[in-house]
Parts: sequence; structure tokens; C-alpha cells
Amino acid sequence: MSSLSEGDQSKLIQFLHTTGRGSEDTEAWMHAIIDIGKSVEKIFSSYLPQALASTDVEKNKELLWSIREELRHIGYHVEDIEGR
Repeated sequence: MSSLSEGDQSKLIQFLHTTGRGSEDTEAWMHAIIDIGKSVEKIFSSYLPQALASTDVEKNKELLWSIREELRHIGYHVEDIEGR
């Protein structure tokens, strides 16, 4: 889910509006959903496969750090939209 098609973006905007979200909230939710999807994709399609295939301790430490940063980024977006 690196990005949503224009059609899916329109559907998501319409869905968010039906939940009573204003335009500012809708924009924040859209941004959060897209960014969370990108982070999840990076973790599962790049970092984990590399880590599982590697025996290099230093490389795996770097990959673990990258996973941590993606999780931190997801957490930021969850907190940002939590009260919206």
C-alpha cells in the first residue's frame, strides 16, 4: 500500500466525510493511513526479509534500528489521529 489510486483516495475521502470528519481531520487521516501503509510495507517487504537472510550482526543492528524508526513513525500517526 505504498500509495492509493485516485479512485481509492476519493473513496477514502468520502468514507471519512460520512463519519463526520471535517476537511482538516480528513486530510490528517488520509496522511496517517498512507504513511502507516508505507511504513508497514517497508518493514515487511524490505527490512525483515533482509534481517532474516543476513548473518551480519552489524547489518542486523542497523535493520533493527530501521524497523524501530518505522514503528516510531506509525506511533506518531496513531497519536496524531487518536483524538480526531
